[in-house]
Amino acid sequence: FTMPDFFNVPGVDCRDIGRCGAALLAVGGEGHHGQCYEMSGPDHFTPADIANTCSEVLGKEVAFNPLPWEAVEKMPPFILEVMTYLRAEGKDGVPLSGAVKELTGRVTSLADFVREHKAMLE
Repeated sequence: FTMPDFFNVPGVDCRDIGRCGAALLAVGGEGHHGQCYEMSGPDHFTPADIANTCSEVLGKEVAFNPLPWEAVEKMPPFILEVMTYLRAEGKDGVPLSGAVKELTGRVTSLADFVREHKAMLE
């Protein structure tokens, strides 16, 4: 797969975000009014980490091809804005948050995500 290689992010499974919302709704928001929760996965990973994890879980090589910044600069403005942020902040890793585990009792790792979607990824 091809994507920029300049970031190190704590990707979060959208199902985990949904479970957080459900957990908050289940208690009627009690104790959470006015709170802001940063959502993240349990670990930082780079695009190369994604390829390596997919290779391990799927049992076949998944290649990563870095996308040059010149190609990113030609993307639509809203994507360029996110990529510019990740390029500036992502090398050191966006901070990890324990909010998903705190609210739901669990958090999906990259390897878990790949295992759970193995049929679609093969």
